Amino acid sequence: MFNTRKTKIGIQLQNERRAWEDFQLKFSRVHTLIDAKKLVKQLQVQKHETSGRKYYANLNFFLESFNVPSGSSYSERLNYIQFIQRLNESDTSKVGKVEEILKALQKSLDGHSLPTF
Repeated sequence: MFNTRKTKIGIQLQNERRAWEDFQLKFSRVHTLIDAKKLVKQLQVQKHETSGRKYYANLNFFLESFNVPSGSSYSERLNYIQFIQRLNESDTSKVGKVEEILKALQKSLDGHSLPTF
């Protein structure tokens, strides 16, 4: 018979996976800077949730500077690229220097591999 008891680490990994999936789904629906900043503010309202906090913190850093957060994952950086492309396609884009931002993000992907959950 298999041991189905969940370990603390297993639960943490499961919570982290759920937090990533939730963040990714929400972020994929964002098409404006205003909506992206609202997404970050959601975490500030839900301070009791620690799973996924780093995704929101990294996004906040990215939105403030449009520089790659050093602690961001490969998947996060791919999401930032897609977000910048969505901003560039919309009329509400106020980013400027889109090509420079995209190049920096693409360069940051070199040497990284996709995470496994």
